[in-house]
Amino acid sequence: RGSSYAYTLVEDDISVAKKPPTQAPTWEYVQDVNQQSNFIANANFQFRYRWIYEDGEISSLSPISTISIQPIDEPETNYIEVTVNSGPKQVQKVQVFRRVGDGASETGTTNPEWYIFQTIIKEDAVWSDNTNYAIDFYNTENQ
Repeated sequence: RGSSYAYTLVEDDISVAKKPPTQAPTWEYVQDVNQQSNFIANANFQFRYRWIYEDGEISSLSPISTISIQPIDEPETNYIEVTVNSGPKQVQKVQVFRRVGDGASETGTTNPEWYIFQTIIKEDAVWSDNTNYAIDFYNTENQ
């Protein structure tokens, strides 16, 4: 006897490999007049993100953003808006990473040190699926 459960499966529901984000994050320097400290001055950053699916599977990381460069004519900017995509309906969380610089050290070696600066739970943040959202990055996570 057939089931009366009416749910249409799509490829993302049954795919073994979880799709990663394909869009690199974008960024924009912004000023917060209520924030007196500036922990982004004199530093450049890169960003990337990944999705955590409802079954606990974690995607690989997105492409890396371009390196952030604070506008010389806007020294009052004190945080960066990082824009990421929320992912399909099967994604429950979005983890956003940052690193200082572009991964190259003064000695010419690469610095792969990526740090999670925020994990967004889509339901708590009331994020729609497959939509771009901005996250505020003040670089205060390790202060």
